[in-house]
Amino acid sequence: MNIINTKRSKKNISFWISTLLIFALLLPTIGHAGAVDLRGEIFEAGADELSWDATNWNFMFADPNDYTSWTERLYYEDSEDGSNGPLGVGNHTIDAGELIYSAKPYDVLFGLTLNEGIVVGETGMYSGFPFQQGYYVAVNSDATTIAPVLFEYYWPEDVTTLAVGETFDLGAGYSIVCNQIDVEGNKVWLSLFKDGDELESEIIDTRTENGSLFVARDDFGGQEDAIYFTTYVDALFQGTSDSFVKLQYTWLIDKDDVRTITTEETFGVFECTKAEADEIVFENSNAISLKMDGVTYLTDDMYLYTSVDNGYAGPTGGFNIFPAITMSSPGFYEMRGEIFEAGADELSWDATNWNFMFADPNDYTSWTERLYYEDSEDGSNGPLGVGNHTIDAGELIYSAKPYDVLFGLTLNEGIVVGETGMYSGFPFQQGYYVAVNSDATTIAPVLFEYYWPEDVTTLAVGETFDLGAGYSIVCNQIDVEGNKVWLSLFKDGDELESEIIDTRTDNGSLFVARDDFGGQENAIYFTTYVDALFQGTSDSFVKLQYTWLIDKDDVRTITTEETFGVFECTKAEADEIVFENSNAISLKMDGATYLTDDMYLYTSVDNGYAGPTGGFNIYPALGVSIETEDTEFIEEEVTTYEELDNSTASMNETSEDVIEIDESDSHEDSNSSTMASTTEDAPGFGIVLSILGLCMAIGYSRRR
Repeated sequence: MNIINTKRSKKNISFWISTLLIFALLLPTIGHAGAVDLRGEIFEAGADELSWDATNWNFMFADPNDYTSWTERLYYEDSEDGSNGPLGVGNHTIDAGELIYSAKPYDVLFGLTLNEGIVVGETGMYSGFPFQQGYYVAVNSDATTIAPVLFEYYWPEDVTTLAVGETFDLGAGYSIVCNQIDVEGNKVWLSLFKDGDELESEIIDTRTENGSLFVARDDFGGQEDAIYFTTYVDALFQGTSDSFVKLQYTWLIDKDDVRTITTEETFGVFECTKAEADEIVFENSNAISLKMDGVTYLTDDMYLYTSVDNGYAGPTGGFNIFPAITMSSPGFYEMRGEIFEAGADELSWDATNWNFMFADPNDYTSWTERLYYEDSEDGSNGPLGVGNHTIDAGELIYSAKPYDVLFGLTLNEGIVVGETGMYSGFPFQQGYYVAVNSDATTIAPVLFEYYWPEDVTTLAVGETFDLGAGYSIVCNQIDVEGNKVWLSLFKDGDELESEIIDTRTDNGSLFVARDDFGGQENAIYFTTYVDALFQGTSDSFVKLQYTWLIDKDDVRTITTEETFGVFECTKAEADEIVFENSNAISLKMDGATYLTDDMYLYTSVDNGYAGPTGGFNIYPALGVSIETEDTEFIEEEVTTYEELDNSTASMNETSEDVIEIDESDSHEDSNSSTMASTTEDAPGFGIVLSILGLCMAIGYSRRR
């Protein structure tokens, strides 16, 4: 049987994890964070079932080259026996047993079997098992008995060379030793050790392929005669002074670190309701009352976020919901968009299915950023799919539109700020801006915003409050009757605006600063509201609410002359900004093709087996790493966008170092009502700080 031809080509977990770890060290201008929230796809509640798996929640394991590895799933399923009916408008309760986490093992070819056609064990396969934020092997294909992979060399180029008497460390106390090589150079004596004790010993005769295979079995975890170690002798050398062996396809699981899963297990709100060889299932043991406009924790770090239920949050008036998990351990995290199988005329990613993009969960109109592939009739290569790995010029589009945001004062008090009571929010290229005078070609970062009534600044007479970037507000005087206050706005010590506020009328309590800037006339850049005054015998102070400020001196003007990465601006108008790839992009199969310094498309192999219908898989991503102070960095070659030529955009290799951050860097509280600008003036996707888009969105959440 020719297993190479009859079994699907699979990259196993060890290779994929090692690839991600390499990415963590090698990605040019990679994003950094003190913590990362990995968000699942945003759904509007109302359906009988909501489902998240590896395709639409990048917390879950996915081997891009093998859709059968996408076996983890979290889903809500309305139960006929439930007392509350399906989630939706007015119903915020998940009945017991309606929230389910399930995981199944899947087949993985041993590297030796895949690459050389030599069957390891009875089938040439082991069972991979993504489970609860880890990756395991289901021992003897039984999901109730799992062990971690300690070591795996999967590809022919992965070789261990051992001289006679030399030891190779495999991790967790395991090691392999080359004891002797016979004088004719045909046989080698190998031993496997754990903490200095010999576990297995074998004399390998290399004159036959199967004879070159060293396999160790044992009874462990309630399983009998299970394989836990294998290696393959590729070559022997017996010289006059030196003797060594070359080992390939070494694979090891830790038989002393086995987890047995039973129906007695619980984690967070879940209890195990099925523990069988082919599947593990956990369900919520009690009803879950969702916290609207907030977080409902399922485990210590995994939660459901639900928007307000006000009739406006979702596209059809329902509330929005998504799962997320906070990752704070040092390591590499891929902000992955939804995985699609190539073949359709259009593939689209926006805030709902790629958490790199900004999303206010309470306002679906904020989901205005979009990256999409659209096959062009004028293209020379046809739609992406089997055999076609080229994106023609103009077929990969990034677009962004401004959207209306009510000022906090207008929303909460009904007092109209400016002409409409609204400003134009503008998520754009990994930043959040205001479109000045609702014109997307002129954008400025938000420096300060107090959006809710409880956000109050109290200033004594003569006191200054720092607003950021050199801006400050000063309480100069309060009149003796306690009705009027004299306020001044400063920038770098220079007074910009000064106003005497009469609090006896609502609109009179409003301080608004306007100016001509960025080519826009009479644009609002600052506002604050005097909530209360106090004039005492010894103390006098003012309470300010709904303070809002953009930086009028840090304005970016977008024109059709701009480029970033492979993109050029093809539309720069008040209602929309559009960038398209200027040249054809030849996708690197089974690898990353960079679009900017830190954003890339990842494409699987195109071997007829990667996707559910035989096509190849594709998704956009941005890498984010959390590092410790002693993280070591190495230089390697990675594919970047800069090597795209003018015709086929074929990719070459280049490298950049990763910038180290301190693990102790913390992100802003998700309920914070201020947001500091973290973007650069130069075109392009900058570095994401803090928790990237999610907490920015939650902290900047708006009720319409």
